[in-house]
Amino acid sequence: MEIALKKNNEDNRKAIPYYVDIKLAPAKTSDNTYFQLPIYLKFIRGQNHYTAELCGLQMQENSPQSILNTIKKVVPTLENLGRMPTYVFIARHSLRVYPVYTSRNENLGLTVPGGPVVKHVELACVRDRVARYLNKVRVLGKTGDFEKLHVRGVHQKTLGLVRPVFYLKKRPLTPQDTEFWTPVFPSDENDSLYAYVLDKKYQNNEDSGHEVFRLRTQISQALMADNRLAQDLDLRIDRLLPDYWSKLQTKLEARIDKLAYRDKTLDMYQTGPLLVAVERRTDEDRYSLYIGHNPEDLRQRAGQDLARRGFIADPTEVNLIS
Repeated sequence: MEIALKKNNEDNRKAIPYYVDIKLAPAKTSDNTYFQLPIYLKFIRGQNHYTAELCGLQMQENSPQSILNTIKKVVPTLENLGRMPTYVFIARHSLRVYPVYTSRNENLGLTVPGGPVVKHVELACVRDRVARYLNKVRVLGKTGDFEKLHVRGVHQKTLGLVRPVFYLKKRPLTPQDTEFWTPVFPSDENDSLYAYVLDKKYQNNEDSGHEVFRLRTQISQALMADNRLAQDLDLRIDRLLPDYWSKLQTKLEARIDKLAYRDKTLDMYQTGPLLVAVERRTDEDRYSLYIGHNPEDLRQRAGQDLARRGFIADPTEVNLIS
């Protein structure tokens, strides 16, 4: 492993005067082994400070050398299986971060020193098992409270955290069903979207919002080929950021008919041969999309999910209105 301080000679050198270059030993897989962490110069309380982020660890020092020294201590503790984390789980209330690695056909979630390493093909299962263990041993939250872990991506060049633009999800509806979800992230240049499904990166270039649907289809086809998804439209778009929904909405054809349950209505749209119903998640200002082949298929899919989440008692409570 090589870790070195490098001066930035590019046009952005005033804001980022230095980088820390990290080179891991050559890996046997296609994983990236070279990283470049930006060191920012910020004027704080009348003085210059240098700041950097490493997989969720925020650093602020009086000199770039001090930042380098901290990174040299932390990076060896994060390297695992010859690679750096693909994701981290964040416990917001406990202010703790837990790395997750993608290796072969498994996601590996690390808990605490001496604790178990959680392995599973699905990221969702890894998160739930890690959270259950950490809450059980009372590392997280308050006594008797269950703290949920939030996922963030790790940028595979800067090692900074990346907030998901949306999630692709398939929720289990029967005891035989398996759960799948994966976060989708913007590229560093914000000109494409990408997601990791195990050892493979799926990416789609920006195209006025159409990349959201194209990436969903790309990943659903891969999951079906691996016998991890029964039907294409079982994989849906969840928690889409509002600015992305605003862009996507202009490319959809609004319909007169809507889905309705209790005192709520969901707007419906047409995109090619498919129908889309949109639910605004007001508690977090994000949007969830249900996709169906026709109005009845869409009604059933929305009804099953809303019943699973406890918003209605029975899927048949969702009706089509015009």
